[in-house]
Amino acid sequence: MKKLSIALLASVLALTGCANSPMGVQQSFEVNQNAQYGKLINVREYGMQKAESNGVAVAGGAIVGGLLGNQVGGGRGKKLATIAGVAAGAYAANEMTKSPQIVPMVELHIRDDNGQSYTINQEKNANYYPGQRVRIVIRGNVGRVTPY
Repeated sequence: MKKLSIALLASVLALTGCANSPMGVQQSFEVNQNAQYGKLINVREYGMQKAESNGVAVAGGAIVGGLLGNQVGGGRGKKLATIAGVAAGAYAANEMTKSPQIVPMVELHIRDDNGQSYTINQEKNANYYPGQRVRIVIRGNVGRVTPY
């Protein structure tokens, strides 16, 4: 039973880590040898609500709560504690995911050294300001900007 409990707990922890990426945000970007350079024309900061998988969080909370409740008492009391743990864990996980999590984003208007203009939206990874020199890497329809 303890081996099963440990395996379930490990599965829940692995699954809850899957829902932490903001929707539409490029998390990693391969460096391209054909980087372009330019200057920021305008910068607009905004927030984007993080996409949450509420079902995964609630299921994870229920499993963890059930595992903890199963450690209490014996016989019928153990069953009741397990059921109460499942309910409490699911409720707690649901409450935690209710509050919106905002990811800081930035909209960058750039003019490259060849005079071409770009508008790129990305997760804010640095402080940007108009007139700043930047490096632009574009692959397909996804662009990434970093200070230069």
